[in-house]
Amino acid sequence: MALIQLPLETNSFEGKSGKKYIVQPDVSVYRFQKFEQLQIEAQLLMSVSGFHQEVRKIRELMEKPQFASASSAVVNLENGTARAMRGDPSPLLYIATLFICTDDEPQDAWSEAAAMEKITDWGQYAASFFLTLAARFTARYIQDFNSDSLNTLLQKATEKSPEEAMPTKAKKK
Repeated sequence: MALIQLPLETNSFEGKSGKKYIVQPDVSVYRFQKFEQLQIEAQLLMSVSGFHQEVRKIRELMEKPQFASASSAVVNLENGTARAMRGDPSPLLYIATLFICTDDEPQDAWSEAAAMEKITDWGQYAASFFLTLAARFTARYIQDFNSDSLNTLLQKATEKSPEEAMPTKAKKK
């Protein structure tokens, strides 16, 4: 069976189970706290070249010797590879489960087990849809957090509403 490619402007779709999922423009405060944790995990994932750079950094720290800093870098490497070693989904897929929801899904709750059910239900779709939306969602908040002042953040907020940044209205099939 071929993967189904969802256009990035898709606002709703059905999972294998028949559940209808809606791409929400934002998340609750509770889910935002979960997003922050997952976003850190996503940032710790690294490419092979990134892994190589971290190993080189650790070697240099040990030669100085700066053992505490080297130990901290090793912990980052361990955390960055542990999820992949266990075969867990990418943190970006988990991030997508925060804002791609069913109509009746409580927004004041989230668990990895429920997220895994969603990810499994999305199995017939190409991962690129979920990964891209999660990356966009993450970039939206990182860009705001990295701004110089609250005024910049407020100015950005008035330029684009959450509805403009993320699709909200379900398209008819």
